[in-house]
Amino acid sequence: MVRIRPRAWISAYVLQRLSPLFWRPERALYFASRAVAKPSEVRVPTRHGSVRCLIYRPPAGAPAPGGAGRLPPVHIQIHGGGFYGRYPEQDEHIAGYIASDVGAVVVSVDYDVAPQVQFPVAEEECYDVAAWVYDTAAVNGWDAGRISVGGGSAGGKLAINVCQLAHANEAFRLRALVTEYAVADVTRTDRTSAKRNAKISPAIQRLVNDTYFADAARHADPIASPLHDKDLALALPATLVMTGEYDTLAPEMDHIAETLRRAGVTVVHRQFAKTDHGFTHGPPVETAREAIRLIGEHLTTAFSY
Repeated sequence: MVRIRPRAWISAYVLQRLSPLFWRPERALYFASRAVAKPSEVRVPTRHGSVRCLIYRPPAGAPAPGGAGRLPPVHIQIHGGGFYGRYPEQDEHIAGYIASDVGAVVVSVDYDVAPQVQFPVAEEECYDVAAWVYDTAAVNGWDAGRISVGGGSAGGKLAINVCQLAHANEAFRLRALVTEYAVADVTRTDRTSAKRNAKISPAIQRLVNDTYFADAARHADPIASPLHDKDLALALPATLVMTGEYDTLAPEMDHIAETLRRAGVTVVHRQFAKTDHGFTHGPPVETAREAIRLIGEHLTTAFSY
């Protein structure tokens, strides 16, 4: 493990501990059509130790994508937070909507983060959770043939990584991928935006690289930076790419969306005008709700057969 400078270590740790305060979703974004029970907690074994996961189940009356009588599909939700924030509850409004209005089980992953761990621990933990979801489908009562994965920001990259690793290991095929304002290139920390004081500043980019991606020699690894994976299109299922016009990370995901489309991958690409990073979790509420509904539509389509 590469040694992290004390100042960067402390900064990441403090922000990690403050995650529950910073990343609580707007109450107005809890707009699921049906009440969803509080999630159950399980410890999922991974090569780096057990990982806490939250499991949200579809309530009575939820849709049955693909027809009644089938086991429900399952969506793996991976939260964001710059690879140092650790608070999967930040996505509970999205998980609740998917459970209620799509009719899928949602497994939300509480993966390890910096400064305590570094690349590729989170990537491997998320993949191992996905493999567990596939392997234990019969026991847990969901459909192993209908699994999707998604997330925002760091979670969006980790969701891409799950697809890459599943393809490389010839383990299982995901039905769908959802990315919200994802990061896809850690070889650079100089991204800028037309918006003054954009959320993902160069300082935040440097903190991420100084802590989680501390080994600069690995920045161009296709798992660290999926933008540089020449075979990415072979690994990805039907993909939803959502970006914000003013998000400093948007150009790399816009580029990936176009690359996938040219390669024949089914892609839904939406850039939300005049929005910055994190638009599924805060105002304007109308934009957040539109984005979350788009997630629901994408998954419903993927699970319909």
